[in-house]
Amino acid sequence: MISLQDQYVIVVDPFSSGALYAPKFVSLGYPCVAVRSSPHIAERFARGFQPAGFIDGELFDIEEALTRFGVARAVAVVAGCEMAVAAADALAHRLGLPGNAPATTARRRDKYPMQQALAEAGLRHIPSLFIRNRAQIDSATETLEDIAYVVKPVNSASTDGVRFAHGREGARQALNESAWGRVNDLGEVNRGFVVQPFIEGPEYVVDLVAHPGGYTVASVCVYDKVACNGAPFVYAGLEALDPHDPQYAPLLSYARRAAAALGVVAGPLHMELIWSDDGPVMIEAGARMHGGVAPALFNDCYSPNLLDLAVDAYLGKPIDTLLAERRQFGRIVFLIGRKEGIYPGPSPVYEANLRQLPSYRGHRIFVSQGERMVPTVDLASCPGIVWLASRIPEQLDIDDKSCRTLAAV
Repeated sequence: MISLQDQYVIVVDPFSSGALYAPKFVSLGYPCVAVRSSPHIAERFARGFQPAGFIDGELFDIEEALTRFGVARAVAVVAGCEMAVAAADALAHRLGLPGNAPATTARRRDKYPMQQALAEAGLRHIPSLFIRNRAQIDSATETLEDIAYVVKPVNSASTDGVRFAHGREGARQALNESAWGRVNDLGEVNRGFVVQPFIEGPEYVVDLVAHPGGYTVASVCVYDKVACNGAPFVYAGLEALDPHDPQYAPLLSYARRAAAALGVVAGPLHMELIWSDDGPVMIEAGARMHGGVAPALFNDCYSPNLLDLAVDAYLGKPIDTLLAERRQFGRIVFLIGRKEGIYPGPSPVYEANLRQLPSYRGHRIFVSQGERMVPTVDLASCPGIVWLASRIPEQLDIDDKSCRTLAAV
């Protein structure tokens, strides 16, 4: 049990990549307390809680944790994943610890205020309509043009609830068919929907860490998308790029200014952008670490890496670099299911062959034995991923192809 003399770190909703924080903080001598932002954590997150590294291996309510461990010894409040952002902002402010202002949380959490913040800062943004209820659909969409649109929940994450539409009638149909009032993948009720013009161009990801010295670029990546299974944009890969490459300077300059517009002053920011013919523009951002396995891959590819930078920022340690160095080439391979069927379970032969690939660093399968598989059309239907790293870029291409051949899904 933690003693009254120990300083400790609070990790709110330590799910997804948030599970990586506790082992790192503990290795530096800081016990960690896991708290939930809400009593109603979605089951898919709750079952992913990894108790190792957390005091008593428990997930506490916030008030319960503060009563039990006291407030004076808490040295940092960390947002473990997307749904933790608001609670982490509020708790850090309450305890007088470094964090982002609760008054501007919506800019870092909801898709409509994000775009408003960019516009107010004079930055390139995506014109957006925010529709709060079904009754507003016809009037709010009256001026839509005959172009492609994206319709998505204002407070969801990833591709959850995203629909593509064309023109006014297409957007109205997408909105009428959307999940109004339903609980999304984050365990939150959809609070409305945003309609935005579809922006064409490659999709990039920039992971920043904010600290008193500015914004450090921990990683920059680009998605590989393919048309597949009747869907125009299926994620096939994520490539780790070199932040020092001059061609990315406009992208990183814009990302830093966008981070400031969102009010990010402490900790990590995960930003997704499109680089169209008119330049970079932010799609959305989250004031937390890149989710999933990406931070583990970045540990192999970048120095300093995203996790170390985030931990240093939360602990107030000086960060003297503004661009991480890429040490190795890296890629996340998104496996693509081509047919429907029942997943028979993991194959020992497949896994053994996979582990023998020279650049192999890890893999995850997202379907369980006996579960029905469907053709991949989005991230939600992706059956699994493999992450690769090598000093030889050609090795990634060879092993990428081998991953897909071996999987045969």
